[in-house]
Amino acid sequence: MTVTPMTETNPVGVGIITPVKDEVENLPALIGSLVAQSVQPQAWIIVDDGSTDGSSEIIRAVSSRLDWVHSISLDGNPEYDIGTNYAKVIATGYRYLYRRWRDDLDYYMILDGDMRLTPGYLESLLEVLEADEDLFVISGGLRIDLDGEQYQEKRFDDQPIGGATVIDGAFYRAISGPPLGPCVDSITKAKARLMGGKCVYAADLDEWATQSRPTGGKENRFERGVSNGSDNYYVGYHPVVILLKALHNPTGSPLQQSVGYLYGYFSNFLRRTPRIEDPDVRAYFWRDRTHEIFDRITSKVTGDGS
Repeated sequence: MTVTPMTETNPVGVGIITPVKDEVENLPALIGSLVAQSVQPQAWIIVDDGSTDGSSEIIRAVSSRLDWVHSISLDGNPEYDIGTNYAKVIATGYRYLYRRWRDDLDYYMILDGDMRLTPGYLESLLEVLEADEDLFVISGGLRIDLDGEQYQEKRFDDQPIGGATVIDGAFYRAISGPPLGPCVDSITKAKARLMGGKCVYAADLDEWATQSRPTGGKENRFERGVSNGSDNYYVGYHPVVILLKALHNPTGSPLQQSVGYLYGYFSNFLRRTPRIEDPDVRAYFWRDRTHEIFDRITSKVTGDGS
């Protein structure tokens, strides 16, 4: 497949942000898949959050070899943190891209260190975005690779994956990049909808991302559930929605993850832990998202939905 560089005849500029912590086993495949993209980014910033496994050496080597690859090294959080620290790492990459290119980037992409992409992944998403000015956030389908076997991650079609997502540049700059705090992906999508934009999980495309572990896979299933439940509490989900999601989870999560999910939400609910301060986002999850999920689940149960 012919690689199309960013030129005057191909003016769409993409800045990719990759947060990395101890991904030495996955980085070579990620780098190879990005170099092989049919449309390459204008810039790729890799933010190393204090890796100790040799990831730093791989990042330095690729950034010295390719002039569109840049890197930042942070001191790192001693413990893996998929919440607030993850958002801070992404924000570091965003600020770097914004300082260098300001408004010249048409799109940003969040690409996790344990991903790899099919050669036309980026190009296919850009084509969809360019054709729909109301589309703000999109990802292709996600396949999980476990012990050499792959399965497609089930998601609602308005829930793009956070680890291989392309985001409209004007929208991202309007919200000052990634929101700091837990569940950065959910809040970004909420802000997109509040601004009249759409979010799409384009699993029907012929291009996809493959992940070496399920989302949040550095945690065990119960811990993953607790983390998801806590995040859903933080953004302002209604308790009824939590019960509905636990009963009708589209991802088919195992029992221990669902138990952790309920515990994560209701332990915070009973303690009255502070929620997100943004009143518009909080109201969206409490009211609008409740209606969306309730209508979707009801339509599936009654057989009226697709």
